[in-house]
This record gives sequence, structure tokens and C-alpha cells, in this order.
Amino acid sequence: MDPSEPEKPRILRTRDEMLVWRAQQLERFGASLRLGFVPTMGALHRGHAELLIQAVQANDLVVLSIFINPAQFGPAEDLNLYPRTLEQDLQLAAACGVTAVFMPEVQEIYPAGFGTAVGAHPGLATVLEGAIRPGHFDGVCLVVTVLLNLVRPTRLYLGQKDYQQVVVLKRLVLDLGFDIEVEVVPTVRDPDGLALSSRNRYFSDAGRRLAQAMPEGMAAAALCFLQRPPKLLDLCRAFEAAVNNWAGKTGLGGTVVIDYIQCLRPWELERASEQFASSGAPSPVCLVAAMQVSRDGQGEAAVRILDNLFLCHEAPWGHVLNQLLEARNFLPPGGHQP
Repeated sequence: MDPSEPEKPRILRTRDEMLVWRAQQLERFGASLRLGFVPTMGALHRGHAELLIQAVQANDLVVLSIFINPAQFGPAEDLNLYPRTLEQDLQLAAACGVTAVFMPEVQEIYPAGFGTAVGAHPGLATVLEGAIRPGHFDGVCLVVTVLLNLVRPTRLYLGQKDYQQVVVLKRLVLDLGFDIEVEVVPTVRDPDGLALSSRNRYFSDAGRRLAQAMPEGMAAAALCFLQRPPKLLDLCRAFEAAVNNWAGKTGLGGTVVIDYIQCLRPWELERASEQFASSGAPSPVCLVAAMQVSRDGQGEAAVRILDNLFLCHEAPWGHVLNQLLEARNFLPPGGHQP
């Protein structure tokens, strides 16, 4: 093996292989074993890499799972079209220092006769994404429960971009008594501010430009928040106006449809109160949004993208806002000091 090449991770394909490998590592490290776990559906990007890097830095071993979970796709959704880039995914895993990759087939996660259901917390799973994709979070909770029982990690790493999923899974870990720390890694963005997502691969160059309406709206709401104590409705209006303005300014003719834009209490799904938003308290307001964007920048909306942003005058949140504002040219570099 070329010493300049990263060591390839161990590939585990079955429940038994996963359990045997986990037992071997426990024998090797003892009860002090720190095992990080990053569950994914593959099609990995720099956002996943950041999850893996942070996990590798903080743990003895790291397991990455790659499993496209049919239980979280609705009948009209894109299970068969979901991007599959296994060779590149394994290269990224090796480069990040992952110890093992768990890559089960569907029958390993849901074997013949499998009939158990795991329901997401109803108050968390029927709003926002849950209202648009009924049953989606039940499927997420089911597969994550199976994976946690097989991998048995000490730390679970999740990305902030999927805000509602993080809230649901943190509740799952608490309610089911998993002895696991949940680590949330901030959203990774492209230089133009668009949050990284496996679904961004669906866009043509023109569709990708139209999708910049999302960070444009987020930046407009952030600027509104930083300039004066706003009403929550002002933030949402600033987002909507910026999105519509960007869609028109591109001249592409494709559609952008806002599914929702809301201001929530951080790491909750409850709407923030006006007093909470304007008090100047260090606790941020979380702006969450979803929209549908034309795949090719010309036709009807077809690709759903998600984003969220913590809005606060205090560091470190103010620094994060600066980065997005500068990426969208709302402020020159260093233009705002939180």
C-alpha cells in the first residue's frame, strides 16, 4: 500500500458483521471505547466530510453508515432517483479517517418478517416537513433505531441543515434511553451561501443559480434582524421578498415556491414569541425554510431544498451571519461587528 494513501475503512455489510466488529473493538478498547457514528444515505459531500472529520477527531473509532432508507420515502418521492455515488463515498470516508463503513442491503435492515414500527414524537413529526411528507420522520426514527442498536455508538453526529430531523432524533435518543451523546455540526455552505445537500446534484447550472434564492432570502432576513429589533413577521417578509426578487432577477423563467418560512425557538419546533425575538437576549431565533425550485431553471418547481439560520446579535452567531451576508454581497467583509 502506498503510505501516502489513506487506509481504507473496513466494509461491513450484514447485521452479524456489524455486531462482531463492534464486539471486537469493545474487547480491544474496553469500556472506555469512544465510538462515533455518522448515519447517511450516501451521495456524500463536504458537509458529510465535516461530520466525519469532527467525529474522527473526538473518538477512538468512527463508523459511517450508507443506507438509502425506503421507509422514509413517500409513494411519490424519489427513492429510485436518489443519487448513488458509492465509489466516491468510500474515497471520502477513507480520506476523513473513517474506521468502518456499514453498507447493509435493505433485507439486512428490514429482514423477512420485520414488522416493528417506531413512531416519531407526534408533536414534532407532523409540522413543517412532517406536514408535507406524512410518515417521513417515522421512517427516519425506525432506521436510526435499528442502526443505533447495531452500531451501539457513544456519539451520534448529525448536520444542522436538517434542523427538524435533528430535533426529532434528539428526542428519540432521550425517550428511548440511548446512552449516546448527540453532536450537531453546523451547516456547511458553498461560497455563494447555498447549504450543501445531496439533492443539489439534481440541478442543472441554471437550476443551481435559481436555487440561490434560498441563501438570498436567509441573508435578507439576517440583515433585517441585525439592523434593528424586528418583528418576526418582518423577518419572514424580508425572506419572501428577497426570494421573489432573486427569482425574477435571474430571468430564467423557472419557478420557486416557498413551502414554509418560520421563526422558531432554537432546537425546538415551537414558534418564537415576539418578545423572545426582540429582547436582544443571547439565545437566538432559528429561521427555518423549505422551498421547491425548478430543476433546470426553466420549468415547474421540482427539487425541494431546506435551510435554517440562527439569528442573534451575540457571538458566535453574529459571525455566522456575517459569513452568509458577505457570501450574498449584502455586506462587505467585516461589515458587521456582532
